[in-house]
Amino acid sequence: MKHTRMHAFAASLIASALGPVGDALTVQTILNTMTPQDFFALANQPVPESEYVLASVLPDEARATYEAKSGSFKVITTPAGETGMDSPYVPVGGIELNAFSNPIAKWTATTLMTEEMQRELQQMVINIRAGVITGNGLDYIRNFIVNWLQKVIRQSFTDRYELMRAEVLTTGMLALRGGTVDYLLPAQNKFAKRTGLQAYGGGESKLWADMRAADAIVGSTRARIMSMNMLDRIIDSAADRVAVTSEVTSAGGNIKTVTMRRLIGANQTLSTDAREGYTLIGYRRTVTIKVGKGYAQQQVIPDGKIAVIGSNDVMVTMTDGTVNTRPGLGRTHIGPTVEGDGRPGIWLNTYTPQGRPMHAVAEGASNGLIVLDAPERLVILDSDLT
Repeated sequence: MKHTRMHAFAASLIASALGPVGDALTVQTILNTMTPQDFFALANQPVPESEYVLASVLPDEARATYEAKSGSFKVITTPAGETGMDSPYVPVGGIELNAFSNPIAKWTATTLMTEEMQRELQQMVINIRAGVITGNGLDYIRNFIVNWLQKVIRQSFTDRYELMRAEVLTTGMLALRGGTVDYLLPAQNKFAKRTGLQAYGGGESKLWADMRAADAIVGSTRARIMSMNMLDRIIDSAADRVAVTSEVTSAGGNIKTVTMRRLIGANQTLSTDAREGYTLIGYRRTVTIKVGKGYAQQQVIPDGKIAVIGSNDVMVTMTDGTVNTRPGLGRTHIGPTVEGDGRPGIWLNTYTPQGRPMHAVAEGASNGLIVLDAPERLVILDSDLT
């Protein structure tokens, strides 16, 4: 095969990274081509909100503290008041500081690159050197490593934080090894479970009544999130007849956003009552969890739960001397790690164990916790799936 200038350049990169042809092709030599900044950037790239819907509700925010606090002022705007001449001005607005504070939890992950995987990697290097694979050979090798780290380590933290968000959004609490974090939702924001005929889809379904009651509590509603099974049950219900007026599914099929309107009367016509049109989000994502010696699939959002999330007042967040304004129910506090020398974010590292050059180990660590800045803006509906 004729060697092009690009092929020669790629060969020089491989030689500088892996040594001349004939050298032992160890994974440690390949890993040495990646810097600590490469690993940090890989571990802390933004989560694709198009496939992780809860990340858009409680987004990751890196903080330089091991204590998860509200740290946010809630600004409340009130109308100006009429004032008599020569009278003091009427006070408007108010500021509330949420008193939430909790040590962040530590999450870790480790995985082994087996000898079989390394053989595949070594064969790739051999093919690059032989000219079977052309282009920038070092990029091929690095991409192999990056895909392994991203799929196994980075996604383990992405899925863990999504599970945490779901638990908080559907229970108002979070169970940790050291105890349960209670986010102190007002009692009225946790609706009693609907069962029997009153379950959503039952002959005396309370779906519409509960939806209206939730809207009355949160005011302006930002999202109504449930499992895909729950969404399908609502759409298919013979008791709560609805017409789907629009439907959008994410590229990965994990998220379905449906706008619907209630059908009423003997002729099942579209209701013109603005209170009987809703946008619902079905979430299909599942994660693989370890069960004994085997594995099982767990839904991120459990069936029967609906999280009704209100639009917040303006939130002013004090962060490292800066002031940021954002709407949102809360956030996912990502703190620093000791392993990362106190740098906020997820820590990631790989190495070859001493005496085991046929293996490579990847490790990750993160300190994080969910923070609700405005728990009163979350209402949790609950129903059997009849």
